[in-house]
Amino acid sequence: MLAPNYAMPSRKTVSNNLLLQVYNDTFQKVSKDLQDATSVALTTDGWTSINNSSFIAITVHFINSETKLCSRLLGCINFNEKHTANELSNFLKKIAQEWKLENKISAVVTDNASNIKAAIRLTNWRHVPCFAHVLNIGIQNGLLQLQPVLKKIKDIVEYFKRSSSALLKLNNIQKQTGVEVLKLIQECKTRWNSAYNMMSRILKIKEPVLSTLAIMNNELNCITNQEWELIDSACKLLAASNEHTVTEIASTSTSDIWKSFDEQVSSLVGQNNSSVASVVEMDKYMNECLLSRHMDPLKWWSERKHIYPRLYEMMKRRLCVPATVVQIDNRQALVTKDP
Repeated sequence: MLAPNYAMPSRKTVSNNLLLQVYNDTFQKVSKDLQDATSVALTTDGWTSINNSSFIAITVHFINSETKLCSRLLGCINFNEKHTANELSNFLKKIAQEWKLENKISAVVTDNASNIKAAIRLTNWRHVPCFAHVLNIGIQNGLLQLQPVLKKIKDIVEYFKRSSSALLKLNNIQKQTGVEVLKLIQECKTRWNSAYNMMSRILKIKEPVLSTLAIMNNELNCITNQEWELIDSACKLLAASNEHTVTEIASTSTSDIWKSFDEQVSSLVGQNNSSVASVVEMDKYMNECLLSRHMDPLKWWSERKHIYPRLYEMMKRRLCVPATVVQIDNRQALVTKDP
């Protein structure tokens, strides 16, 4: 042992003293960060645990004095009230008051549930719909046309998940044919790209799956050639959207979607409004070179905050607003997170 004379603290000491001290230190640090912030954005989402307990998480986002985007989880709170617009509105306002944020909130990003949208309206804060949820709704509507073939795939996936002997046979056939041993993926209704992942995976191991079903359960071997072609076409179409989900929004992707976006932005350069351009600061800003999408805009603003002091303050109110609430789904305690 490194320190044989060291006495380990008891469970009571850890619970009543050490954890409380860590919490208070973290609370003071977060409070100081938010006191210094001039503008913030909130993201909030709720879910139900396996014990049927309801929780709501609230995260604040802001740009600090070093022009870095920061996030702080204000709480992951057991919410036992009815999820009505009034109750949610009162809850959000209470959190904002506790952290002294009432006059700093630029926007609140949530999913498209009617109760939370109504709650944000009652607070008179600006509501921004979560991009990931909007994308999910749009693609889920499109996937309705594929439900018959998706049902067949889900039955196959479920069969291999329930039958250990069938799964073992599938793995052995993959090894015998010299392909990578992969597992089938089941769809999750709340994540549209899980349907894409499910279809994409079964396409990758199509031959081993069909061979195994022919031996173990030929009744499930019912996907027609036309349906296989439909699956392949759907995957090609969804691949581009899958690339631009939450984990890829800020990537250096060069897909056709981003190329189209870049072309549209480039076409707008130089179309200055003469009345606005008369303001010296705006005029100088509008004549700046277009920033590449692959560059960090916060770094650019940090280097020019003294050149454009008014626009810099406006930027902090806008660029602190995240595109999605998905990033807060797995946070379950008061934590500090910096880039």
